[in-house]
Amino acid sequence: SSPTDSSYAYVLLPGASAVATGVWAHSRPVRIVANDATVQAVEARRLGLLAAHFWGPGSVGGLTSSGPGTVLVRRHGDTVAVAVADPGRTGSTLTVELPFPVRKVTRADDTITLTPGRRPVLTVDVAGSRGHSHTAELA
Repeated sequence: SSPTDSSYAYVLLPGASAVATGVWAHSRPVRIVANDATVQAVEARRLGLLAAHFWGPGSVGGLTSSGPGTVLVRRHGDTVAVAVADPGRTGSTLTVELPFPVRKVTRADDTITLTPGRRPVLTVDVAGSRGHSHTAELA
């Protein structure tokens, strides 16, 4: 209890029995990518999902954020779904750099702009959004 210079991680599995929890743990569907003072992130490779919460500017798994915020990236075939939020409601713009090429936006909230390329950059206007998610689908 009350560790110093240490960390811990846990998963919530609502309604799961002890057996179901054991099966889930044995299958290792989620990998902790980072768990430190800058970013906490998990990856579910089978789902093509990377979920990260940045406490400040940082990078994890090639994903970079200009400041505090939560970023979910899900790759499926040639498409990428991205959700970005500022749950702390402290920023006005959040810039997110993706670790893979993107050519175009197929659908996006009007608060998101994309600079396409080998390392595409999403600029998200989070001002006044009160922590709500901003989403985009990319190709």
